[in-house]
Amino acid sequence: MQYPLGADIIILSWDRIDDTIAAITSALNQALDACKVIVVDQGSKPENVNQLREFETRCNTAKLQCIYLQENLGVAGGRNVAAEHGQYRYIIALDNDAEFADQHQVQRAVTLMESEPETAAFGFRIKCFGEDIDDASSWSYPQVMKQFADKSFASTHFVGAGHILRRDAFTKVGMYDDVLFFMLEEKDLSMRLLNAGYHIRYEPTVEIAHKVAAEHRVQWSGNRWQFNVRNTLYIQLKQSGLGAKWLFSAVLFLHKGIRSQLLTKTLNGIWLALKLMPTARKKAKTNPFYAVSPSTTLYCRKCEGTDTFTPWQRFTRRVFKANRRVAK
Repeated sequence: MQYPLGADIIILSWDRIDDTIAAITSALNQALDACKVIVVDQGSKPENVNQLREFETRCNTAKLQCIYLQENLGVAGGRNVAAEHGQYRYIIALDNDAEFADQHQVQRAVTLMESEPETAAFGFRIKCFGEDIDDASSWSYPQVMKQFADKSFASTHFVGAGHILRRDAFTKVGMYDDVLFFMLEEKDLSMRLLNAGYHIRYEPTVEIAHKVAAEHRVQWSGNRWQFNVRNTLYIQLKQSGLGAKWLFSAVLFLHKGIRSQLLTKTLNGIWLALKLMPTARKKAKTNPFYAVSPSTTLYCRKCEGTDTFTPWQRFTRRVFKANRRVAK
């Protein structure tokens, strides 16, 4: 299907209504004419929903569409709903606690994607709101942030707070897996995009400003660690099934969980992943892009700087990482 040139900007809303409205305003102010802002509210408090409805009425523009859900479908599910209501060639996701650096960022992102048909996604540079410094909490790349934040580079994934996706590639590989709900949904999607033959990169010339609010972050000692364990092992089940690789990962999680005094959360995560085995098998059978190709493996190793490592060096590297305690 040929999609018209332009961008659908998707924003998930879950309370934090003042920040959400600021994010929407930032999106509506983008200079690109072929642009639509799609907001999915995932069961915010009634007073916040009313405030969002009032804002939508005041805007009175066809460029804004708000969708009001009665439940929280999670990051993956919410983004799928928003994307399905769009029509343009590109999908740009913006966190509801972030804003574009200026009114030209979406146009710049679309222009870059048009010049690189082999690229399915790239992550934006994320800075702290009101400060000219990079947001360390949003940096998940193996490169050192201080050395690479201003450089473009090939990556195995993109960061969810601000990114752009090629719609046809996104739909081709099956969109986000809403089973994940929260955590690793970008990495899961990224692997399928790579398996489909696309590239991913980090692009610093497109910037967003992120309002880092510690009180709204889920702590590792809570559900975040459990989701990390569950989702990592569930993704591996989709990619390669229940085998030695999966068991090795589970053992490493147990070791890390014990050292970090998170044994119960770790065991819960492993059990929840095992319960998802039928779902993982079904998805692997119906979607060919879950199987990790040799070219994807090589690509990932190059991005991570481990392409010249021996198998033993890769093994010891994983064990070393598992020996570090979880930061709380």
